Amino acid sequence: MVIRVLGQKARYLPFVVTLGMAVGLSLGALAVDSYAQVGSTLDLAVCARSKALGGVTLGIPANCESVFSNPAWLGYSEGVSVLSTVGLRPGICGCGHIAASAGGFGLAMHYFDFGSIPKTDEFGNTIGELSYRTIGLVAGAGAVLGDLPILSDSLVAECVGLGMSLKLLKINTVDPGDGLGFAADSSFLLHADAPPFLQPMLSCISFGIVMENVLSKPIRYDTGHSEPWDREVSIGGSIELADQWLLALDLVGNGCVHMGLEWIPVSMLAVRVGAQVGDLWMLTTGLGLRMENTQLDLAFCTHPYLPNELCGSVVVDW
Repeated sequence: MVIRVLGQKARYLPFVVTLGMAVGLSLGALAVDSYAQVGSTLDLAVCARSKALGGVTLGIPANCESVFSNPAWLGYSEGVSVLSTVGLRPGICGCGHIAASAGGFGLAMHYFDFGSIPKTDEFGNTIGELSYRTIGLVAGAGAVLGDLPILSDSLVAECVGLGMSLKLLKINTVDPGDGLGFAADSSFLLHADAPPFLQPMLSCISFGIVMENVLSKPIRYDTGHSEPWDREVSIGGSIELADQWLLALDLVGNGCVHMGLEWIPVSMLAVRVGAQVGDLWMLTTGLGLRMENTQLDLAFCTHPYLPNELCGSVVVDW
């Protein structure tokens, strides 16, 4: 009997943790002055599916990668999910991440490697190397309002999710330039499968809001310099039509617009195109293959000045 009671209470642990942190972080965002500079490379933690869709992340049904983008999605995840992503701009840099989620919680690690640059003296002789690498650790939690006992019969509550994430960023470069800092995000999600309108054409509709870095500690370097984190509010949404088409759009706090289109001609294949519009125009495309509980995604992203990016992701669900 005791074990059964504890098991029932454990069902609501993600909701209690998420609700408390989301409310606290949101109130904290109103009380602290916003930062003016970017202090993170974690925005690069985007899987190949999202990259192929122009970088949209906030309002698309996601796997464990949502711990980086909109942790409220973790409340809708089922079973166990593991993700690995690698991205490469030949001759410039590489990045990637691994993530896992289960029971409304998620853990992830992201890395960015700018590689090594030869250090030369005034005569052009190589006397060493300069490097810049970052590692980010992220823990997230998400839950659905319908998980509360008093709201378990509410169809509206089942469509509302809350999320939060804690981020730790470590910078490794030439001594004494190493740095360390942390921040926290809060997020909100409206999500409805088979909504009770525009049937049978409309299969799914989602809308997400993410408040980035609502609480943070500036990244402090061994030199004594500190770099703040930008605080931004981003919104995004998606609609799924006839279980075959997905239209998605993100409006990011830094002024960028991400948009994407996904077409699923057969259950195992997805074709994607997208664009990122801001200071620069970047076009994207990609494919997705689904085989039982494994999904392979590939993306190709253009850039007007840097080498084009190749990205691949593998997701396994149980």
